[in-house]
Amino acid sequence: DDSLWNIYKIPYHGQCTNPFEVPFQDGGFLSSCEGKEDGNYRFEHDSYYRQQGDYFGVGRQCDAYYRCQRGVASAVKCPNGTVFESVSRSCKPGNHSIELGCQLYCNPNFKMWNGFPNNLAECPYPEQFSDVTHRCENFTKVTCGSRPQVKDYCKYWVQLFMNRHMGNCQAYHFSCAGLPDGFNEHPVKRPGPFYIICLQERVIAEGTCPRDTDWQAQMFPYNGKCTHRFAIPISWFKIGLLPDCSGKADGHYQYPTRPCDVYYKCEGGVATAVKCPPNTNFDTATRVCSVSASCSSAQL
Repeated sequence: DDSLWNIYKIPYHGQCTNPFEVPFQDGGFLSSCEGKEDGNYRFEHDSYYRQQGDYFGVGRQCDAYYRCQRGVASAVKCPNGTVFESVSRSCKPGNHSIELGCQLYCNPNFKMWNGFPNNLAECPYPEQFSDVTHRCENFTKVTCGSRPQVKDYCKYWVQLFMNRHMGNCQAYHFSCAGLPDGFNEHPVKRPGPFYIICLQERVIAEGTCPRDTDWQAQMFPYNGKCTHRFAIPISWFKIGLLPDCSGKADGHYQYPTRPCDVYYKCEGGVATAVKCPPNTNFDTATRVCSVSASCSSAQL
C-alpha cells in the first residue's frame, strides 16, 4: 500500500501505483485536465469505501488535490497538519470550509471515521461551519453563501451514516420543515403534551407542557402555547374539553364534565374558559360564581 496516502495501490503500466495517480478512465481517481486552466483542483472522484471509509463517495477532497499544468494532471498530498483551502487552492493549516455543505469542513486533525474520508468533519447539529471564525458556530451566526444548508437532524451526515441500515432516526428526532418559528406542537408525538421550538426550520428545543396549577389540568400545545384542556375545543383530537358555542345564546354555561368551580362563556359563538374565584361555585340560576352557590349536575 501507499503509506503516505494510506491506500492500497493498483496495477498500472506494469507496476503497483497509487490510484490517485492513475487516470480515472484507466480505473484510478485522477481527473483529466482537459479544458482546464493551470492550477490546483479538488478531486472529483470517489475513493474506495471499504479502504477509505468514504460512505458518501466524496473522495479525498480535504487532504489532497490534483494539479493541472499544461494539460497534465498530477496528484498532490497535503502535508500533515494542513488541508486544501478553497480560496487559495493550496494546503493550509487550520480548519477550512468545503463546498459539500455548510455543516461540513476540512479538519487536519480529524482522521478517517466510518463514513467520512480523511480530514472531513461535520459540525454537531444544528451548528454550521463559519468561514470567519473557522470553527463550528450557532447557525444564526454563519453565512453559508453557496454552501448547501441542512436543516434536519436526521439529514446531517453522521446521522445518515449511523442510520444507514434501516435506521429510524425520524421516529426520535423530528423536523421543523414547513413550521413557523417559535412554539409548535410536536410533529411526531401527537396528540400529546409535547412541543418543539423551531427557528429557521430547525429544532432548537423541545419540551412537555406542565399541568395548570389553577385548573389542576394537564396542558397541551394549542394555538402557539401550552393550554389546559378546558380551554381547548372538544373537537381537537378528543383531548379538548371546551364545549362548542354554536347555536347557543351569549352567556355563561356549565361544563358537562366539571360543573362546579368553572364555567365557559359564549360570546358571538366563541367559547372561553373561565375559572371561578377561590371558595366559589358556578350558580346555575344567576350564571355567575357565588359563595352561596351549591354544586349541582351539569345544565347544558
